[in-house]
Amino acid sequence: LDLQVRQGLLSFYPPPGRELFSADEMTFVTNSSALDIRQGGGFVPCADQLACMRNMTRITITSTKSNIQNSLVELFLTYVGRPNFYGEDELSVWVSDLNHTDECYNNTLVAENTVPIRVVAINDDPMIRKPESVMQFPQGSRCFVNFHRFEETSAIGINPQCLTNN
Repeated sequence: LDLQVRQGLLSFYPPPGRELFSADEMTFVTNSSALDIRQGGGFVPCADQLACMRNMTRITITSTKSNIQNSLVELFLTYVGRPNFYGEDELSVWVSDLNHTDECYNNTLVAENTVPIRVVAINDDPMIRKPESVMQFPQGSRCFVNFHRFEETSAIGINPQCLTNN
């Protein structure tokens, strides 16, 4: 199972009260070749299984169909949009049997689909950034910021007279 999104982060991790599958039952993998996994490229288990299952744009899992289905029913899969993002995203889902379904090892069975995701805007926490410089003005100058009075080209609405003093 390979899951991908563009504008958010995926986690495939058990919610509180649910048990994590053992590495024998479910393994998170990463690409091991120049060829993408979806194109038949190789894969190896992630060195840090926990890191590969949380807050990723792409999650790839090897497991049984029943384990994956149970995980989805038990709400292991979560999506979180990136900060300050709202709009359309999509979850790309790719499933392969890796030639294990057919006892004669015929062609690999593959299915792929996308699920649209609509991220609604919310009021993200405000971010306060520390100034990188300090403006110095001569004593007695009337220096102020007014975004409506001065043009945008006058350095973020500062009285143009004050800019000549720096």
